[in-house]
Amino acid sequence: RTRWYPNGVRQSEAGIVHGRVDGLFVRWHENGAPAERIEMKDGEPDGVSEAYFSSGYLKARVEISDGRIVEQTFWEDGEMREERFAQRHGDLEYQEAVR
Repeated sequence: RTRWYPNGVRQSEAGIVHGRVDGLFVRWHENGAPAERIEMKDGEPDGVSEAYFSSGYLKARVEISDGRIVEQTFWEDGEMREERFAQRHGDLEYQEAVR
């Protein structure tokens, strides 16, 4: 299914299976630059998702597996911050690094 802004620019595009988003969901800013790319499975995010500033630069990248965030990376004001969540011996471990 594709949706459009009133100015004729594509707004979003998604595959719908049995009433749920399945496959790649893509959304654009009104200026035509990409806004989001989200891998979906049965209506839920599953896999890699990316968000973009309206300038087209990457804003965030998130990896989701089995409904849990595995890894997140954010970009803001030219600085990259990474947050990682990992399953270790039954506990959720959090790590952060600023570059």
